[in-house]
Amino acid sequence: MAVETVRRRLPSPWVGHLLVFGLLAALVLAWFVFQTRQAQRLFLEDASEHARLLTDAVILNARGAQLAEEATATILTKFLGSSARFVDYLDGIAPFRSDELASFAEETGLSVIRIHRPDGVVQGPSDWQPEEPLDCGRLDRLIRDERAHPSPAARDSGSRFASAS
Repeated sequence: MAVETVRRRLPSPWVGHLLVFGLLAALVLAWFVFQTRQAQRLFLEDASEHARLLTDAVILNARGAQLAEEATATILTKFLGSSARFVDYLDGIAPFRSDELASFAEETGLSVIRIHRPDGVVQGPSDWQPEEPLDCGRLDRLIRDERAHPSPAARDSGSRFASAS
């Protein structure tokens, strides 16, 4: 009987084994959760850094595109101004006719050349009609003509752009 009393007081060995393996499983699970949260935090920090880098690259690219557009506009404005001074010089030597202006415009790649004289306006090509008024208030600025040379975005949408002044 004494042996039976001792057996009843002590738990079975399988209960001890179950507690040890249960404790090990709980420790492994806790370590897994800790590692997963740490990995998630590191991933989010890394993703945030990559997002910042990508944002900076896009901003830098946009600034570069804006500077390139300004440089292109400046170059085109200078070129068109030089062409206008040359046409004015030639017109001072021998006044242009409309067909001569049209030929000169085609040769230089311009949409139109318009000369304002005291006795009237001479334009080549003579049938070209502007979508916007062409007055002296618009000097040293580009006028975009949607009927002429297409831009890449306009080609996709069917619209056309050109530089002329």
